[in-house]
Amino acid sequence: MLTKLIPLLSLAALALAAPAQACDLRFSQETYSINLPAAGPDKVAPALERLPVTIENIGTTECAFRVGVAREGVENVVEFPTTQVSTPFGPIFLADLLRTPAASSTGNVSRHTLPAGEELIIVYRFASRADWNNKADDYYEELVLTAYEDGTGAELDSARALISLAIQSATNIRFVGGVDRLDLGTLSQDESTRSPPFALRVFSTAPYKLTISSRNGGVLTHVTGTAQIPYRMQLEGSDLDLDGAGDERFYSEPTGNLGQVLPVSVTVGPQRNMPAGKYEDLITVSITTI
Repeated sequence: MLTKLIPLLSLAALALAAPAQACDLRFSQETYSINLPAAGPDKVAPALERLPVTIENIGTTECAFRVGVAREGVENVVEFPTTQVSTPFGPIFLADLLRTPAASSTGNVSRHTLPAGEELIIVYRFASRADWNNKADDYYEELVLTAYEDGTGAELDSARALISLAIQSATNIRFVGGVDRLDLGTLSQDESTRSPPFALRVFSTAPYKLTISSRNGGVLTHVTGTAQIPYRMQLEGSDLDLDGAGDERFYSEPTGNLGQVLPVSVTVGPQRNMPAGKYEDLITVSITTI
């Protein structure tokens, strides 16, 4: 009896000592890329895009694994516009993703199980919304996707995801206080008449040019067209030349979310012996990016 048991015990010991087979996973591509639709502060809806990532189990056994997502080195990269990423581990802002090599940690990872010979598609959804703080430009982010064996933490494979977004030039002009009409009231015969406080608030994602022009060439015209009164208009304390094609002002920087406030004033000198009635002029302010 004893001699028959010894071979059986040795066979059992050999079976227990056989090493478990490791996972063998591969991403279907070395590099994935998506180009988010054009975004800007004038867009009501966010820019949306999907990034499907395929992982294949090319081994012979079922594999339990984790997929980590991390930002590549971003120290010298212009900050990407605010973007939320929907992932299997929950929603997260792009700026809050860990940097490599932190993808091997417990953060920013999803867990999966994949039978031998099958593939898994993981979809990451991006939603980006720009504001006036984002300059018109082309933006890029590079993410690192890494697959780790769940038990040992051994790295199985990695891939990169290139995310790009273009913010187009956008502009907007508002009148401070919501007022778009300057009423000078009744002109004085003895003193200059000055407009109440007034300003333009300009928003732009790029350097821009303001053009200010006058329908009447810088004079207030009687509603009957029989008389004219000259006036002085200033922008930021500097006289505007409203005679002819108008005055152009150039600004070399975008405005940011607060916009750029440009004070406006109108002054009319003392008026005597002018026909009674209403005098007016139409000022056109236009903005173009440069």
